[in-house]
Amino acid sequence: MKVSGEKGFLSAVIEELKAAADEEAKRIIAAAEEEARRIVEEAKAKAEALREERRKRREEELKQRMVKEIALKRFELKKRFWNELYTLAEKALDKALEEAFALLKGNQEYRLMYLQRGLEKGVTSMASANLIVHPCTEDQKLVEMLIAENWERLRKIRPDLQLSIGSPLGCRYGFILISEDGRELFNAAIEARKGELEQRLLPEVLKLVWGEAR
Repeated sequence: MKVSGEKGFLSAVIEELKAAADEEAKRIIAAAEEEARRIVEEAKAKAEALREERRKRREEELKQRMVKEIALKRFELKKRFWNELYTLAEKALDKALEEAFALLKGNQEYRLMYLQRGLEKGVTSMASANLIVHPCTEDQKLVEMLIAENWERLRKIRPDLQLSIGSPLGCRYGFILISEDGRELFNAAIEARKGELEQRLLPEVLKLVWGEAR
């Protein structure tokens, strides 16, 4: 009876231990499952946050690229606009000067006035008093006549003036005044004056056009 009682006691203890172990195992498994769910949820949240961050970064990169492309396009359009405006202004000025100089070339009275003023400006603006005037081919006779008729006037303007007439040069209208030593030159050829006026007047024309176009 005694042995039987001990076996029953041991069986009861074993059963209690098994029950306790089962309970502990269930508790551990439940805690592990809960921890696993927590880890999975955190991983999902991090993955979602990372996806959102990447999406925002891609959107920002796309936005910056679009801003750069728009700025570049705007710059190209503005550059093309001002290039075309410059070309139009240049052509308009060239046409106006061409018409003005065509009138000058076709009117002997106007050309005489131009030649006389050019001579007076040339002899007073050059440091040397020993000068040679080279007429352009179409104005050779006019220059010779003008110097003969205005010699006293030129001497009054420049008392030490020594002026001789040289051979015609390749220009068509006007003259070129050169010092005897070749160091100074005053170009009154109409072709050269047209170029000078274009260079001087074009910036002024562009300023006016720029102001109207803004």
